[in-house]
Amino acid sequence: MDSPSFGNPDTPDPQSYDPRITDNWTFSRNFPFGPLPYPESHYLNPNPTQEPSESEVTTSESEDTQTPVLNPAKWNDTNMATPVKTMPSRHDRAAPKFDGKPKSLEAFLDDINQLSTACSLTNAEKIKWTVHYAPADESELWKMQPNYIAEKWEEFQKELYALYPGSTRDRIYSVVNLKALTEKQATLPMVSSEQFGEYYHTFCKVAFFLKKKDQLSDREISAQFILGFIYPFRVKVRAQLKAQKPTHHTDDPYTLKEISDIALFLLSCNQNFAVLTEPEVPTVKREIFDASNFSFKNSNISMETLAQELLKHMNLLSASPPA
Repeated sequence: MDSPSFGNPDTPDPQSYDPRITDNWTFSRNFPFGPLPYPESHYLNPNPTQEPSESEVTTSESEDTQTPVLNPAKWNDTNMATPVKTMPSRHDRAAPKFDGKPKSLEAFLDDINQLSTACSLTNAEKIKWTVHYAPADESELWKMQPNYIAEKWEEFQKELYALYPGSTRDRIYSVVNLKALTEKQATLPMVSSEQFGEYYHTFCKVAFFLKKKDQLSDREISAQFILGFIYPFRVKVRAQLKAQKPTHHTDDPYTLKEISDIALFLLSCNQNFAVLTEPEVPTVKREIFDASNFSFKNSNISMETLAQELLKHMNLLSASPPA
């Protein structure tokens, strides 16, 4: 059998033009993957509005049924071991720290409680680890407490608080501290919003603590806050409050927010006015006194004569026209 002549593959055969494919040529050569042309189901539908034939539908359905279904892999969680949590060592970064000062004791015991809960420690183990994390000069004193041996965690914490007065933070501030703050602030002029912010922050820290302890009410806080303004600025704040709230009864106190908003408004207006207006520089008249024109004798110079000469020259300067 004679071998077929393929010719030049780059030159299409006019007799092999397939009208079913627009602007495409087919070749009469038999390729290893099948003779040309391909069956109709292999080509795109030239008319999208035309419904596909039964053979095309059957072919597409068969291809869809042959698509493998991939299920996600699942791990067997029952066989995986849960990591065991342990207390950190004394020198670990996550270990609770106590520096011997009363202010840090509460945070130190809070860290102990959180770690012991995560590690499921007993009360006896909590006490042992608390003493373990304590400084060397404090651990011996902690071991001498009665509830260290009794292994009572709640009572042991109370004993530690008793060893460091002020650690419970129940008496950090008092009403006397708040009054001292407002009296000191009332002597300083209020000129900027930054200065007001510092006073507001310090005042709220003390006042809200006293309110939490039921030692101050909102009415007392507002009255004490406005007393911290210097008198001229206090008068402006009260006048602005009355202008903005004309129906406000005099017996009803203003809130802390209302007072602070008015104060910031007045300070912003003063700052804008200071930027727009430049201060005038006062002009100072300079007087030149020339003592070389004096004709004094070397002897018998009295204070009366000197005063007369001074008055004479001053009158001459004042009488002379300006240059």
